[in-house]
Amino acid sequence: VNDYVRVSDPGTGSILDFGNGSGITITAWANTKSTSTVLRFPYIVSKGRTGSDTATNQNYGLRLNELTADTADVNFIYRNSADTAWNRWASTITIRQNSGWHHVAFAYTFGTAASAIAYIDGVSSSGTWNLGTGNDAPFQDNDAHWIGSSLANTYLSNFLGGLDDVRVYNRALSADEIK
Repeated sequence: VNDYVRVSDPGTGSILDFGNGSGITITAWANTKSTSTVLRFPYIVSKGRTGSDTATNQNYGLRLNELTADTADVNFIYRNSADTAWNRWASTITIRQNSGWHHVAFAYTFGTAASAIAYIDGVSSSGTWNLGTGNDAPFQDNDAHWIGSSLANTYLSNFLGGLDDVRVYNRALSADEIK
C-alpha cells in the first residue's frame, strides 16, 4: 500500500520553513522494502514538490537513493532560494534494504555544506554534495509537508515498507543527541 501523511503548511514563516543559517534534523525508523529493479528515490520526509512529478519547489527532503535492489544511500535534497539549482547530498554509508528496521538521521545547517552528516543505526556517515554545493539558501513556499512520499505521490517517490517515529527538528542535533 502506498500510504503517506500530508500536512498542510500553516503559512509563511511557519515551523515548517527553514532559511539560510537554520538548522534541521530529520530522524526516522525505516524498514525499507525494495520490490523492483527500477531504481527509485523513496522519500521519508518532503516539503514541497507535491503538485506533480516535475515540480521544482523542493523546500527540503530526506529520501533514500536505491543504488541496487539491495542497497540505498541516504539523500538530502533541496532547491536553492532562486529556484535555479538543486543541492543534493548523498551518504557514503548505505542501508541494506529488506533487512528490517534501521534508524536514519540527517543533520544540517542550511548554507553550510560542511555541516551535513547522516547517521544510520547510530553510525555517522560523511557524504558528498553531488548536485550543487550545499552552501545555497533553501527555497521556501507554503506547499505541504509529506511523510512517506513526494512528487504528487508517484511510484518512484513512495516509501515502500514502514516508517515510524518520524521527527523534524528546527536545529541540527548533535551526535550525542542522535545516537
